Amino acid sequence: MQLNNHLRHAHGNPTDGMTLFLKHCGKCHQLYDVGVNVGPDLTSENRQDLAALLSNIVDPSVVIKSDYHAVVISTTSVQIISGLIKSRNAHRIDVVDNQLSIHSIPLDTINELTVSDTSLMPAELVKSLTPPEVHNLFSFLQITKPID
Repeated sequence: MQLNNHLRHAHGNPTDGMTLFLKHCGKCHQLYDVGVNVGPDLTSENRQDLAALLSNIVDPSVVIKSDYHAVVISTTSVQIISGLIKSRNAHRIDVVDNQLSIHSIPLDTINELTVSDTSLMPAELVKSLTPPEVHNLFSFLQITKPID
C-alpha cells in the first residue's frame, strides 16, 4: 500500500493532528479523553501497527467490533433508522446515529431490525485530507501519551 510506505517515511505534528482528529474522528471516538465516546475508544487499541490502523481508517467495515455493529430499524411509521444500540429495555431501544442524534424507539413500533455489515464510520477518510494533514492525523493517532 503506497500510503502505508509514505506514512512510514514522513512525520507529522501531533498537535495539528489532534485538531484533525476532533474534526473527523473525535465526533465518535476518544483518544486519551479527547473526543466523544460513541464508537470504540482508541486509547487501548494497537495504534502502533500502522498497516492495521490504516486499514481500519480506509475500510472500516472490514473489521467491526461486536459491540459496534450498526443496526437498521424500520418502524411501523415507515421510518428507517440506522445507528448503534446504546441501550435497550423491555419497552424501547435507544439508537445513536452517525450525526450523534439519539432515537428512542418503542419496541412495539419496530417492523424489522437487522444488523448491518457496514460500519457507520465513513470509508476512505484520508482521501479528503492533504498529505501533510494525513501525516499530522496519523502522528496524533499514534501518540503513546496524552498531549499536554
